[in-house]
Amino acid sequence: MRSARGMHLIRLLALIALAVSVALLVNHVYPNARFCAYGSGCDEVQSSAFGHPLGVPLPVVGVVAFGAIFGLSLFPAGPSLRLLRWLSWGAGAGGLALLLIQVVLLRLLCRYCAVVDLSAVAMAVLQLVWGGRAGPIPEARGRPLWLAAALAALGLGAAGGALGSRADADNGPPPPEVTALWVPGKINVVEVADFDCRHCRRMHAVLRQFLAEQGDRVHFVRLTAPMPVHPQARAASRAFVCAREQGKGDEMAEALFRASDLSPEGCERLAAALGLSVPAFHACTAAPATDAHIDGDVAWVKVVGRGALPLVWVQDRMILGVQPIEVLRSAARAAEESDRR
Repeated sequence: MRSARGMHLIRLLALIALAVSVALLVNHVYPNARFCAYGSGCDEVQSSAFGHPLGVPLPVVGVVAFGAIFGLSLFPAGPSLRLLRWLSWGAGAGGLALLLIQVVLLRLLCRYCAVVDLSAVAMAVLQLVWGGRAGPIPEARGRPLWLAAALAALGLGAAGGALGSRADADNGPPPPEVTALWVPGKINVVEVADFDCRHCRRMHAVLRQFLAEQGDRVHFVRLTAPMPVHPQARAASRAFVCAREQGKGDEMAEALFRASDLSPEGCERLAAALGLSVPAFHACTAAPATDAHIDGDVAWVKVVGRGALPLVWVQDRMILGVQPIEVLRSAARAAEESDRR
């Protein structure tokens, strides 16, 4: 009886880990800053080298491993039972190692990853406690119920990963910091980005294509809001603000989005390559007024965007996260129709 209960718990833990792994995988394919917000550490953990062992995203490993564990748990006898034990122990060891990496090395915690890791550790413990007592093969009539539960877990995981990925943030009218930048007679587009944010870089590529399509119909303004979890973001934001003072903000932004080295020294090299006055650039990046200006933007962006980037306004429509170009096109058409009324 105890071994049967243990097997049921292992299946349940596998389904929990599977559902969360699917959610993380959906978020990896379609990045959503609301799902993996800055404050949670989720984005940093997933983006670290530990989040891609041998180049494979950890959510893929999780989906395969926990899917296999769940499948084997439905036939706990003979070779299947032995393989289930080894997979559970391996998952538990991996989960414990990943928890230690987050806490000790990265000093960040991805709450979704922690759910997966703790589930894996719990499965390993159950195997150690009850693994010696082979659970009975479940009755055939019981398997469809577990398979239905697996389908539900997959669906819930996919829905959870996509939750909040829609373009609109439903935060009402644009803040005055945005409307103050508008030019009458144009489609006004305002981007807020962190140059060290991978989601911002992806959305910027989409935005660049959109701006090239729209041409002179659009008035575009870029703002920067470095987030604390990105150690090089502050230096990059200073570089952008100071390059803008010398009339080369757009050129610097493009260079920053492409660069891998966003340290103060790396940004200064970019400034020199763009032909900026390096002494003036250096003085600007060191000036307290530059940080004060950046901090002012960070303050209101955190409130309006709930700590998530990238943010793009197309006229009065706020677009959050990485979105396809058609979302921008639709917002531009809506802005034109509104002006014609």
